[in-house]
Amino acid sequence: MTLGDFDKLFLSMCEMERSILCTKGVEYSGRDDRLANFKRLARDLNLNPKIILWIYFIKHIDSIRSFILTGEVNSTESIEGRIYDARNYLALLMGLIEDERKC
Repeated sequence: MTLGDFDKLFLSMCEMERSILCTKGVEYSGRDDRLANFKRLARDLNLNPKIILWIYFIKHIDSIRSFILTGEVNSTESIEGRIYDARNYLALLMGLIEDERKC
């Protein structure tokens, strides 16, 4: 893949990830705090919000790992969707880290 082709792919991924983040973010967290669902469940379970994020994140990593090993996707979500979600979870982790630093 040429550098130019990869740059186009990367920018396309960023656009798709932002779209997914905005759509799913409102559904999961509401409009006030993008990280509310992690914080809410963490309070309910007396855990750190990063642990809650890790649990959700790792299911995408497990799916990506399975795809790498088998070449197959065994769910209704595409492998691209899993990759987009995994990258979004890393951005959300950065948000949780930044929130902690502010406290």
